[in-house]
Amino acid sequence: MVFHRTSSSSLCSSHFEHTSSRWLSDEAAHMSARRVSFNVDALKNAACEATQATRCTSFTKIAEGYFNKIYSIGLDTGAEVIARIPHPIAGPPRYVIASEVATMDYLRTVLHLLVPRVLSWSASSDRIGSAYIIMEKVEGSTLKARTQSRPPAHELRSLLVSVFNSESKCLQAAFLQYGSLYYKEDVSPELQKLPLYADHSPIKDGSDRFRVGPSTQRSFWCGERESMELDRGPWRLPEDFLAAAARSETAWINAYARPRVYVDYAHTDDLPAAHIDMLERYIRAVKVPGVAPAHHPLFRPTIWHSDLHMSNIITTSNNDCPVELRGLIDWQHACIMPACLHPQTPAAFTYLGDHITIPDDATLPMLPDGYDSLPPSVRSEVDWELSLATASKAYAIALERHSLRSRIMRVPHREALEALYTAAGECWDQGYLRLRFWLGKLQAGWPVTPVCPIGFSDEELDDISRVYSLKLSYEMERLAVMEELGCGDDGEMPGATQTEVDAARAWCAEAAAKWDEVFYEGPFPIRSGSSGSVATIVGRV
Repeated sequence: MVFHRTSSSSLCSSHFEHTSSRWLSDEAAHMSARRVSFNVDALKNAACEATQATRCTSFTKIAEGYFNKIYSIGLDTGAEVIARIPHPIAGPPRYVIASEVATMDYLRTVLHLLVPRVLSWSASSDRIGSAYIIMEKVEGSTLKARTQSRPPAHELRSLLVSVFNSESKCLQAAFLQYGSLYYKEDVSPELQKLPLYADHSPIKDGSDRFRVGPSTQRSFWCGERESMELDRGPWRLPEDFLAAAARSETAWINAYARPRVYVDYAHTDDLPAAHIDMLERYIRAVKVPGVAPAHHPLFRPTIWHSDLHMSNIITTSNNDCPVELRGLIDWQHACIMPACLHPQTPAAFTYLGDHITIPDDATLPMLPDGYDSLPPSVRSEVDWELSLATASKAYAIALERHSLRSRIMRVPHREALEALYTAAGECWDQGYLRLRFWLGKLQAGWPVTPVCPIGFSDEELDDISRVYSLKLSYEMERLAVMEELGCGDDGEMPGATQTEVDAARAWCAEAAAKWDEVFYEGPFPIRSGSSGSVATIVGRV
């Protein structure tokens, strides 16, 4: 999750309130969902005890994101540590905090990845009034900050290699089950009796200290789900892992689904029964032998970072030296999943620009035709995009040359399974069109045998493609609105002043009055109760 830098303030309330962003709609609810409360002095004392310091010399909130607030604590020893306080929407600390700490410890001590060392932590609020993690500070800059100087592609080579090798090392640990990682003492006695690894795992270290327990993925805990009796794992079979999110969503729909305002591109039936029908088709599909085969190396349980964007990669901060890896941060909600469902290219190295075409073969991108005739300011932008595109292509080439990861990339239905798993877990809030579209794609590529259980007719498949194209058209219009406003999907405006918020809200009011829902195939994107707005408050972040 992206974090936004904040300025220090002497006002104590600024430690607890969300101060780095504003929202164009449902702002009070967003702020409340990100408000924390804790004893600052008690947190300082915990930091001193963890580092053998006598007193704290500074305490500053330095960043905040959707799930946490981040504080820098200076000590009289000259050291500086980082404290993280979870927001209410992060999930139950007894699972989320406990798993994150164990995951970081495992990655650092067993797989020897560059992950911060945890110095002190608590999953309860007994000590400071909140759960917390205190960890060592990784010296350096985020990759996002480092790339402000726009380093050329060759200076990113060392970083690319380090991140790629870290990912590949994670693939070597083949766990027995799917779920989240915990210390052995933090899971049930029944789970403590099970081994950590599968018999064929080449890595065996840590088997005395760690165990796989319930998943901390948000689809099992957000909103009312936290108090529901759901199957959160761990799971031995990949088909059970894949089906669990859909079963969780089905249980929630049956218990709590109520009319919502979200985009209905073709005025299709949005009753709970329609959602449950799609979820049941998905469950039937993943249960078919061969779709998610147990004991297959491409479906073996592995752990990796699910949100590795530029703000979660710490690099050298000196612009005069190559960009090198110093740390990988924010392992909250990390899960053990089938190897083929982990993101294959980190978000940090995914090219999203407009000026460069990435070739399909093994060659690197080149400058576009007509480059020399472009204005200097545009050439500068194109030069930078070439660096980003080159890094992205270099990562893709490395994937193709890695024996196991290249096989993962070629799993015929990998893209469909990845999309279906995500869509199943957010079917009600986001609508079922994405789930239905990828079910159609899975059915279209289904072999002759065994019989496909999804069951769409040819007419339904044609309609699915037509309706999904309407969804994509609406998404383009929605993104254009977000770009005009400079806000996120949920209307968040990082760092905005009151004047900027007032101007944006006035623009929204005028644009919404002119918006033609029939023409654009959906409502104006920024509105109270919209998907990604109120849904976010209950944890759909």
